[in-house]
Amino acid sequence: MRFVEGLIYSLRIPFVESFSHSTKSRNFSDSFIVRLTMDDGTIGYGEGVARPYVTGENVDSSLNHIQQTIWPSIAQSVFSEITPGPDPVDSLSQVYRAIPDNVTDGVVAFHAARAAVEIAIVDGILKRQQMSLAQILPPKRTEVVYSGVITAGSIAKAEQHARHFKLFGIKQLKVKIGGADSVTRVEAVRQIVGPDASLRVDANGDYSVASSIAMLADLAPFNIVSVEQPIPRGEPIDLARVRQCSTIPIMADESLVTLDDARALIAVNACDYFNLRLSKCGGIVRTLEMARLVSGLERLLELAKAQAVEPEGIRRLVEARTLFERDDAVLDDLREDLLVVNFEFAELEVAGELALLERSFVLERELFGRHALSPKRRRAATFEARSYPRRG
Repeated sequence: MRFVEGLIYSLRIPFVESFSHSTKSRNFSDSFIVRLTMDDGTIGYGEGVARPYVTGENVDSSLNHIQQTIWPSIAQSVFSEITPGPDPVDSLSQVYRAIPDNVTDGVVAFHAARAAVEIAIVDGILKRQQMSLAQILPPKRTEVVYSGVITAGSIAKAEQHARHFKLFGIKQLKVKIGGADSVTRVEAVRQIVGPDASLRVDANGDYSVASSIAMLADLAPFNIVSVEQPIPRGEPIDLARVRQCSTIPIMADESLVTLDDARALIAVNACDYFNLRLSKCGGIVRTLEMARLVSGLERLLELAKAQAVEPEGIRRLVEARTLFERDDAVLDDLREDLLVVNFEFAELEVAGELALLERSFVLERELFGRHALSPKRRRAATFEARSYPRRG
C-alpha cells in the first residue's frame, strides 16, 4: 500500500469569543488538515495544531516541513496492514518509522506536522482495512466528562464564566492565571462555583520560580487540584524546586513536548502530572510512549529507589501516572481544554466523510473529536503550493 498524493487545508475556525492566557490571545483556531490519498483512492485525514509558544512551529513552518521533509519519505514508503495486538505501539510502528524528524533553530519539535501526517496515514490504512482505531486502541471508557476553561481577562469576566459553567452543571474547571490578581481571581471563581467543584489553574509559564512558590502558597486554601506549567519551559530542576515547595500538585505542559523532556522531568521528579496532547506530543505513538514511561508501578519504584523518593512521593507518582491503564474517574479533575468550538467526541470512523481529528488526547482512552464545520464557519483554503504530485 502506498500514498500517492497529498493536500493540506489551512483552517481558521472562529471561536464564539476570544480566548486568552498569559502568552497568547486568539479569536480562532488556526489548525490545518492533511489529506493523503492512497494508490487505491482511499483518503486519510489528519489534523495538526501548531502553537509557536509550545513547540516553536507555526502553520507555515509546519506545512513547509510536511512538504519538504515528511512527504518525500511517505511517498517512497510501502505500508502493510495494521494488525491489532497487545501493544498498540508495535501495531503502529511502521507508520512511526516512516515519518522523519528534522528540527531547525527555534523549533522544539515539528510535532503538529508529525501528528497530522501520522493520523492521516493511520486513518487511510484503517479505512482501507475497514477497521476503527478503537480496534488498535480499545476504549477504556464509554463516556467523557466535559470541563470548562475560564480564560484570562478581568475578574468580572471570570465570574461571569464561572456562573455560566455552574448553570450548565460543569463541575470541572480550569482557570487561566497570570500576573498579580491570580489569587483574587481564583478566590472569586471558588466563591461562585462552591466547594464541590474541581478547580485547576494554568499559568502558561507566567511566573518565576520564587513568585510561583509564593503564589501557590496563597492559592492553597482554595482546594486546587493541580497547577499547570507555573514557570516557563526551561531546566526541569527549576520545576522540581517549585514542586518541592508546593502543596498543590504540578502538571507539566509546555515543559513536556518530546520524549527527552519526559525523561528529564521524571529524572528529577519535577511534576505530578503530564499534559499529553496528540499535536503537542507528536502523534499517537509518541503520546503513548510518553504515557508508557510513567505508566508502570515497577518503573516508578525503580525511579524512587534510585532517587530516594519518599513513600508519599511514590504514592503521588503512582496515582498520577498509572492512569493509562485505569478505568476509574481519577482523570475527571484533569480534563483537557474542551473550548468554544462546537464539536462532538467520537471514535475514529472508517466511513467516507471528512474526519477532522481533535487535538486532545485523554490518557485513559483514545478520543477523537469531529468538528461540525459549515461553509460559513470554515475557511478551508487549498494551497496549490502545498499539493503534492501524484506518483506515476
